[in-house]
Formats: sequence, C-alpha cells, structure tokens
Amino acid sequence: MKTNSKYHAVHHGVILDISDENLVHLIFPQDLDFGLKQAKSIERIILEQIESEKFTIISDFTDSFGSMTSEAQRFFANEAESINQITASAIIVNNLPIRILVKFYLNFFKPIYPTKIFANVVLAKEWFMEVENQNIQHASNVG
Repeated sequence: MKTNSKYHAVHHGVILDISDENLVHLIFPQDLDFGLKQAKSIERIILEQIESEKFTIISDFTDSFGSMTSEAQRFFANEAESINQITASAIIVNNLPIRILVKFYLNFFKPIYPTKIFANVVLAKEWFMEVENQNIQHASNVG
C-alpha cells in the first residue's frame, strides 16, 4: 500500500494527510486539546478531499498527551457524516494513559466500523490490507 499524498495540511494542530489511495492519516499534537468544533472541521476537510469514496483512517496519538472531549469522541464513533465511508480505523498509541483512554472510547462509544489499536503505523497498514482482502472475499462470496 503506497501512500502518495493528495492532501497535506495542519488544522487545529492536527497534521492531516490524505493519500491517493484514500488513507486518511491524522497525527495529533503532543498537547492535545480537541473538541467537537475541531472534529467537525477535520471531517469537513476529509469529505471535501474524498467526496463520497470509501477510506481508511489512522488516528495517530504517538507521544500525545491531553484530551479529546466526549462530544468529539461520540461524533467520530457514531455521528459523523462520513461514518459509512470508513472501511477501517486504526488508532496508534505508544503510552499507557492514552491507551487506557482509547480502550474506554472503543468500549463506551463502540465505533460502527472496524477499529483496532496499534503500536505503530506499519502494523496498522498491514491490518488494513487484511481487512481489504476480507472485504474482497466477502463481496465475491455474496455476488
């Protein structure tokens, strides 16, 4: 899965990179303070770039400490307009406090798209390939 960037910018301190293959990579800042307003703004940018196509998303919290409001978490998990376009979501963490918060997010908000926690981007991309292969097999069995 190569990643040529079709969009790259910083919004609300979050680095937003969208590849030609519709991999959305969000890199959250070290001093995270993220609310519903920021979440809606980031989603609006993603939809402008991807339109109605399917995409995978990496939320990278490497070396990040801070907070994301429950409203923003609920929005990303269950309310965002783009939810039905997300084929899989990987959350990258490398510290225990954020890992605990992410596990709470997964258990409490229960995102409706496949979501897993990883220690690095390489493992996440490998999992995306597995999910894509499963979706292809499922589609060929159904059709």
